Amino acid sequence: MSKIILIQQLIKCKYALFALLFLASSTLFCFSLPNTSLPLFSLATMKILFLGGSAFFVARAFGMIVNQIVDCAVDKRNPRTKMRVLPAGLLSTKNSVLLLILCLVLFLSFCWFFNPLCFALAVLATLVMIIYPYTKRFTFLCHWILGSVYYLAILMNCFTIIPTPSFSLFCMASLLGVSFGMIIAANDIIYAIQDLEFDQKEGLFSIPARFGIKQSIKIASISLTISAIAYLLLGYFVPNKTVFYLCSLLPLAGILCTIKHYSLINLGSQSALQQKFFLGNLFLGITFLANMIGLFLLGGIS
Repeated sequence: MSKIILIQQLIKCKYALFALLFLASSTLFCFSLPNTSLPLFSLATMKILFLGGSAFFVARAFGMIVNQIVDCAVDKRNPRTKMRVLPAGLLSTKNSVLLLILCLVLFLSFCWFFNPLCFALAVLATLVMIIYPYTKRFTFLCHWILGSVYYLAILMNCFTIIPTPSFSLFCMASLLGVSFGMIIAANDIIYAIQDLEFDQKEGLFSIPARFGIKQSIKIASISLTISAIAYLLLGYFVPNKTVFYLCSLLPLAGILCTIKHYSLINLGSQSALQQKFFLGNLFLGITFLANMIGLFLLGGIS
């Protein structure tokens, strides 16, 4: 197997899709704001979007590699993960660390190019991504710590497109980041159900290992509810509230459907749990992106 294929497996490229949808949603949101100086379709904007997309890709790769390096010994003991690239010895730790350093340098360099605030947030996000794999060993809050990475990503994205921050922009970016971060945390809780017995045996912390399956589904549903509330609060800062809340019906319906699907999870099938995790994020990412396209076209923010 070629190293390129192994690297793709290491960073799990297909899971980048739903993260990209949330990033694209926040990008459209920013370009809908009246204080965005650049038009969406311009050479300068294309340059920002290309560099921002590149920063997103290498940052996500960095996070995935850190997670797998830290968890390598644990993954070797887990029947579900023992055949992953690092636990199976298909790719050396040395090569993984070199790739990790490359991703880190590229990520911080891209963010430094944008502005000092974006760079400072990038450093903070890097620290959180490094800490996150270790949090599974001492707190069940690890799912929301993962969500906080997405919160910081949304802040960086907004302050990249609108480099002059304001209190209202910070509030809007924060509410959007909380909304997206809670979605990630909720689906991560569902994903962790498949490792419930292993986590309990190893003494690892997760919501399923600490509270059981039924409570995990409830807690994940509460996280999605908080996501919906945070997004609705965003409407307070929007001048055209009618259009905003009308377009909001789509992602809110998506959240309600996801909560319903949580209750129908087949707990005896790992493939079904993985499918719920992937499709849950993908479905919600699509609904939020469609919502932002509607807001952009209808001028629901400005």
